[in-house]
Amino acid sequence: MARTMYLLSRAATVGVCAGRVRALIQHLECVASDETLDPAIRSTSRDLIADWRAAQVEQFGEAALAQHVTH
Repeated sequence: MARTMYLLSRAATVGVCAGRVRALIQHLECVASDETLDPAIRSTSRDLIADWRAAQVEQFGEAALAQHVTH
C-alpha cells in the first residue's frame, strides 16, 4: 500500500514514464486483490487501474499494454 501511494505521488509531482505506469498498475492490482484491505480501498484501486491503463495507452501507445506483466 505504501509503495502504491509513493508511485501515485511521484506520478503527480515528477510525471510519468512507461516503467512508472507499469509499476503503478501492478501495485494497484495487488491492492485491489488484497482481501485484508477495506472494500472501498479495493474498489477504488480497481477504478484507478482502468484510469491508469487508459493513460498508459494515451501516453505510450497500445504496445505499452503488451508489456504489462501480472504477478
